[in-house]
Amino acid sequence: SPAQARERFTAAVAPLFAADAATEAEPAAHVLGHLLGLNFADSPHVQGLLGGGGHLRTLAYHAAAEVLRRLAQGRARPLLLQVEDLHWADSASLHFLRHLAALPAGLPTGVPTWVLALARPTLDEVDPLWRGIEQQRVLLQALLPAQRDTLASALLAPLPVVPPELRTLLVERAAGNPFYMEELVQMLLDRGALEVQAQDAAPVPPSTPNTADEHTPSATRWRFVPERLDAERLPPTLTGVLQARLDLLPAPERRALQHAAVLGLVFGGEPLQVVSTEAGPHLQHLVQRGLLLAQPGDALDTDERFAFAHQLLHQVAYESLLKRDRREAHARAAHWYAELQTTRAAAHRSTAADHFERAELPLLAAQHSLLAAEELATRFAHEAVAEQAGRALRLAAADDHAARWRMLLVRQRALRHAGQNEAQWQDLDALDLLAQRTGEPLHHATVAVRRTVALAESGEARRAADLAPQALALAREAGDELMELSAYNAWAGALRASGEHAQATQVATEALQRARATGLKAMESELLIGLAAVATESGD
Repeated sequence: SPAQARERFTAAVAPLFAADAATEAEPAAHVLGHLLGLNFADSPHVQGLLGGGGHLRTLAYHAAAEVLRRLAQGRARPLLLQVEDLHWADSASLHFLRHLAALPAGLPTGVPTWVLALARPTLDEVDPLWRGIEQQRVLLQALLPAQRDTLASALLAPLPVVPPELRTLLVERAAGNPFYMEELVQMLLDRGALEVQAQDAAPVPPSTPNTADEHTPSATRWRFVPERLDAERLPPTLTGVLQARLDLLPAPERRALQHAAVLGLVFGGEPLQVVSTEAGPHLQHLVQRGLLLAQPGDALDTDERFAFAHQLLHQVAYESLLKRDRREAHARAAHWYAELQTTRAAAHRSTAADHFERAELPLLAAQHSLLAAEELATRFAHEAVAEQAGRALRLAAADDHAARWRMLLVRQRALRHAGQNEAQWQDLDALDLLAQRTGEPLHHATVAVRRTVALAESGEARRAADLAPQALALAREAGDELMELSAYNAWAGALRASGEHAQATQVATEALQRARATGLKAMESELLIGLAAVATESGD
């Protein structure tokens, strides 16, 4: 359950702070856990930070750095952090890694830290800022002729004698692509051109031929059957080889692989059981064939997990499934993720939205994208919020004003925090138009307050200070205490930005008294932060 997961996470972090005061472990665990999606919103260590801009993320980054430092304590060698498939990382993870890599040598762990990230060239499109913190980039090229020959010898090691024509086929057809060479060998095994002689051993996985601890040379031997080679009919491309391997699978295994592909490159056994009740028993066979890889367990998720051996294999398997069957499978997966109650609400809602969209159910996709965006907003994952809210707006019904209002609200705030001023002003204009259509006083007050904040932050503090009393009047007309305090806070911020510190202090102090009287802790925290900033700037 979510509560149990939060308890387990806190218990796992606490020993790292055992040498310090006990009061340090819980705040660090709760702040870091909330940023990771475990929803510690009810924790007293988190509540006061939820409305405070990026303060929660800053503290969570510090907590994560402290965890790394404590894990590294006592080590006599540098700490290595290896990140696989960085090009698929979400924007929040990329932001943290940039933050970590940009720190001075030896920080934050107390020892030299090396971040080794493996990625495709598309990383530069996903995150153009990554190049700025790289110390070195190693580009993998096609294997050289000598390297191809060495790999061919390793892959064909179970053969007592390697026929020259087989070696030539393997070396020349793959054009230096090691994965292509591995898959060619596997296809020849599937076709029977290579026969496994030992009946007590499974075929050697392509990435580890002749591995002593699993398949010793004496246990596994192959025999070349030249009449089954038919080199002229071998697929000329890697995609063709992968498709041929799928075609040669027994039908139940092929269907299992196709349905697994609906769930993504990495998938769990439980959702696969929902998509196809017949797939489960065939997963281990697919692992033995080197098409799937068993994944390490997750401390917060006990479900068995698998991954496709290669992204291209996943793509081929997915596209080989009929479109009608794909839509039905996506719909089953979508409903399962939508009903899932775990600690990772935002991730599951986003996944549900993905599947609903692929199932051609746009309104449900919009609904779950909005839920994901609103949950992500509590973790200050601004880029992810804007992405999810943007999808929701694209898919939502044009006349669903209530839903579109929520979508624009959450996106405009995310764009503001991300510094995308032009885009946030476009959303403010869209919100204004919706407010005119609905005629709701609270909607008009919301737009006025947000325009005040946007003006103050974009260098037009005087205009913001002039607009703020109007925003406050609209909030009072709406009869909403939180919006009224937000208007006060926006007014105090505008006055501070225009250098009118005495008036800013007066407005913020009045609002602080009301926030305390009404028990609005998040607003109290924001006002205190603002008052501290005014005091610092005025030299008090």
